[in-house]
Amino acid sequence: MALKHQLPYYFISILLAVVSKHVHILFVLGYIPFFILLHHRITKKEGISILVITILFLLTAQYPKEISDEVIYGQVVDVDEDQIVVKVDGAKVVVFGEFEDVCQKDYIELKVEYQEFTPVGNDSGFDYQRYLLSNGICQYAYLVEIEDYQQVNSLFRILKERFSSEELIDSFASLFLLGIKDTQMEELYTQMSALSIVYLFALSGLHIQYLKKWLYQILQFFISPKWLEIVIYVIIGFYIYIIPYNISFLRAYLVMVLYRLFKKYLSQLDILAIVTIFMIYSNPYVIFHLSFLFSYFIYFIVLITRNCKMKGFYIYLASIPIIIYIQYMIPSVSFLLGFLLTPIVSVLYQGLLWYALLGGIVKPFLLIILYFFDNLFVFFDAINFYICFSDPPLLFYLSYYFYFFLAILKSSVGKKNGLEIGKVMAIIVAFHIYSKYSLYTQVVMIDVGQGDCFLIQNSFNQGNILIDTGGSVYYDVATSTVIPYLRSIGISSLDAVFISHDDYDHSGGLESLEANFDVKEVIREDQDISYTYGDVFIELLQIPRDSSEGNESSLIMYVTVQEDTYLFAGDIGYEIEELLIDYYPDLQVDVLKVSHHGSSSSSSDAFLAWLQPNVALISCGLDNSYGHPSDIVLERFESLGIPVYRSDLMGMVRLVSYGEATFIYP
Repeated sequence: MALKHQLPYYFISILLAVVSKHVHILFVLGYIPFFILLHHRITKKEGISILVITILFLLTAQYPKEISDEVIYGQVVDVDEDQIVVKVDGAKVVVFGEFEDVCQKDYIELKVEYQEFTPVGNDSGFDYQRYLLSNGICQYAYLVEIEDYQQVNSLFRILKERFSSEELIDSFASLFLLGIKDTQMEELYTQMSALSIVYLFALSGLHIQYLKKWLYQILQFFISPKWLEIVIYVIIGFYIYIIPYNISFLRAYLVMVLYRLFKKYLSQLDILAIVTIFMIYSNPYVIFHLSFLFSYFIYFIVLITRNCKMKGFYIYLASIPIIIYIQYMIPSVSFLLGFLLTPIVSVLYQGLLWYALLGGIVKPFLLIILYFFDNLFVFFDAINFYICFSDPPLLFYLSYYFYFFLAILKSSVGKKNGLEIGKVMAIIVAFHIYSKYSLYTQVVMIDVGQGDCFLIQNSFNQGNILIDTGGSVYYDVATSTVIPYLRSIGISSLDAVFISHDDYDHSGGLESLEANFDVKEVIREDQDISYTYGDVFIELLQIPRDSSEGNESSLIMYVTVQEDTYLFAGDIGYEIEELLIDYYPDLQVDVLKVSHHGSSSSSSDAFLAWLQPNVALISCGLDNSYGHPSDIVLERFESLGIPVYRSDLMGMVRLVSYGEATFIYP
């Protein structure tokens, strides 16, 4: 059987099988339209061959290995600020600790303590275990002791030290040539990610072409045309070997070399299918790797649109769902900025190659390029605005790409496709409206570890309120947890943030939240007695207090959400609870946010007997050092028949109100 133009069918079948196994079994239904479409394209024998190869693939695919040795010895394959990745007998382990002067290619012997992965606590939250698996890593550990360390004077170390100064040019050289982000590049890289043009800076197929062009300009004077291309491919291959593993760079190189060798027998799509099958076979979890998804899919779009007009526009349209999946918003200037920056990045990249070769002689030229780049970027960053979405459902992807590929099909055969492009745009607009205007009201206990953070989202965008922000000394709760969740449900601004009191586990994320998100108002004290946001009414209960600081100073918020009433009282203790009983004897509460994370200093028998809530919410960290919640408090709730929902065991808890009914989703 001739494989030319057939290999993409094998790839699609294998991809469906892997996705069905690792994402959801219902994806197996994709085989029905797949074989219907292939009915007149392949023979029965070829169809059976596709299924047999797919089954063999599933049975023999290579998965990341796991090790259990407390003392490990291997080669360092990646280095970050506070962690390294060590390759040990085919397995890779992430080790957290202090590793001064450790570099890729070095050998190291470590005593480590392995850690268990914690479940993802929030909807659309970052899945660290899946992220590691997508990079071929099963485990992570903490460093106990460095037993031995052998520094290797590799070419990579020489280049890294060559670009180790604090000059901006060296920072760009490290990023463009070695794929290393230093402290100067972190903020810029984050901004580029937000503007969806980071592909111009991450090593990719684009840079392979720039490198190939640069090498040709130099070597054509020294090597005969017969051997020139081969020498260039060897040099690029060696370059890829010495720098840290880069999935996009490797894809571009393999496709380039294999197509050069087999273009008489296979098409570029066939070559892409072979490379993709190889990557998935080496690690099926790579389907969760964002660089894999973006790089391979976009290159596929490049190939199928090469004969279409407005090729760049189609490529941008293809990337929109991926951008929404990653950051839940589309930058308005990304298409135009990417178009304008591409030639600048081309010149900058090749200039940095000359800088690596010749040194400071090319610095003035590079400074001019960086000046133009910086001013262009600052201008577009200033005029940019974001179109916000939520976490896309499967129906969005299916409908979007159905009309998108139909538009490409019509364009490739010279037919008008304005109607299909219009439908693609209509789907984007409809999903934006759907994301922004929720049909229901919900109260969400966001899992921020040991702390408090509650969201009240009103229906139809009538108001979004946050009660406390959480806070941790180990990571930025706002940017890592709170803001991604808000964006994932279509929230682009907060009407108000109420801070119950100044303890760090309640207010520590506020500064970062205000710096990175639109917060219209912050309420820390009893500025007003009541607040109204659509169907949500918030009353600040007034009682005399001996202290204006500490837990006893916590705001006491009586919140009405449609038909339900909630009590949020920060970290108050027995004394304030008794005052509440005295001053508000007829208070009715459906849902109690348990004070002080379920500490034994709050939620007294008298308080619970008086309040008699239907549901209790406890926000606390898994295996926290305070022992929250207290067994005594849990027994009190149990004795009264009050169900308790805990973030440490259940993660995020959502109370969703549809009309007069409220449903709890732990």
